[in-house]
Amino acid sequence: MNNTLIGRIGRISRIGQIIFLAAVAGVLPLQANQLVTSTVDSGGGRSTSADYTVDSSIGWLGGICIAEGQVVRHEYIGQLTEVTGVSITGTPSAIYEGESSQLSAVAVLDDETVVPLSGAEVTWLQPSWPIANIDSNGVATAGIVYADTPGAVKGAWWGVIGAGTIFVLDGYPDNFGSYAGDGLPDWWQAQYFGLDNPKAAPGTDPDTDGQDNLYEFMAGTVPTNASSVFRFRIEPVPGEPSQKRLIFGPCAPDRIYTVLYCVNLVGEPAWMHLVNKTVTETMAERTVTDLDATNYTRFYRIKFAYHPDSLGSYAGDGLPDWWQVQYFGLNNPDAGPNLDPDGDGQNNLFEFVAGLDPTNTASVFRVRIEPVSGQPDQAKVIFGPCVPDRTYTVLFATDLAPSTQWHALTNVAVTSVTPEYSVTNHISPGGTKFYRIQISYP
Repeated sequence: MNNTLIGRIGRISRIGQIIFLAAVAGVLPLQANQLVTSTVDSGGGRSTSADYTVDSSIGWLGGICIAEGQVVRHEYIGQLTEVTGVSITGTPSAIYEGESSQLSAVAVLDDETVVPLSGAEVTWLQPSWPIANIDSNGVATAGIVYADTPGAVKGAWWGVIGAGTIFVLDGYPDNFGSYAGDGLPDWWQAQYFGLDNPKAAPGTDPDTDGQDNLYEFMAGTVPTNASSVFRFRIEPVPGEPSQKRLIFGPCAPDRIYTVLYCVNLVGEPAWMHLVNKTVTETMAERTVTDLDATNYTRFYRIKFAYHPDSLGSYAGDGLPDWWQVQYFGLNNPDAGPNLDPDGDGQNNLFEFVAGLDPTNTASVFRVRIEPVSGQPDQAKVIFGPCVPDRTYTVLFATDLAPSTQWHALTNVAVTSVTPEYSVTNHISPGGTKFYRIQISYP
């Protein structure tokens, strides 16, 4: 058991309509109708009425006040309180490489009360990547990452260690370790080769398929699989001697493929966009038919461009093409960002940001508010399902007027029970709070 000895003198506290002052000497400004001597220690007393009970120690030096269902330990001398948990949050909760977040904490005591702690009140443990440093005031600084990465932060208060998460966002995609500045995204190299692997260099061909890493990234193929090769062939169109079929693939949903042509390869060829054409595609290949391939010679090439929102009818709609293809296939009108094909009340754009399945009615993001047992001035905001690569920020307001300003909750106790998060915060007596959850996909 970890017992914490807390003792202070002369502090004013308020509960509901009851105000009491703990002083070295004097009489509490409360009208008592009963006094007993069997109290929290041999030197104190108890005052009760229909509205309150006050137990004091060492001759009215501090005490416990119970009123309107609320319990406050007024830091009387010799009080032993066990810290049962510490929860850590950062403001902001997601930062770019090299940026900082101010950490704070909330300690949960054995009587379910909470103690807000500033960053300077916590003893911070040595961080690990991607958090580069935490100073004595609780300012956490992010290191360099190869992809958006959650970072664990840990701190202790009275011997109890708590943890939290800060998301470090990959603000520049080509600056990590030995992969920095080589023209390939760090996340792609780490995905296929791990960290600091010389085989990940753009000009190497580790799977010996004749296509180097830079080419395979641009083509959307797998650089460690010899059978994952971009191929291009030309076929005649039966009965149409002035047409040619240009067949190439595999085609990735987040690449742009442009067919260029020229009429000779002398000197510096003048490559032109193929305009008079038809396009058909399957999940694996694309067929572009040149409708003006007259009898003179034509040479063709395919130009690649990487763009995550450029595919067919999905282009420019604000949703990643790979996500739409994953759930809806190609060119499906149900994949539009504002549509709700599973009828669960949450549209495709929301379901993507929240990390949900847009084709499953049971896959729904929910928020609920629950009371805290024995703590009428606290509330739990519970939400989920929560996924690892999203950032969740609880916002609150005191009214819903059009000009209302929403603020992020700070000094809150956060617990996680997969797949939900629970955030406990304080509500002033007689006050009202409205909550919303802000979800970010880095």
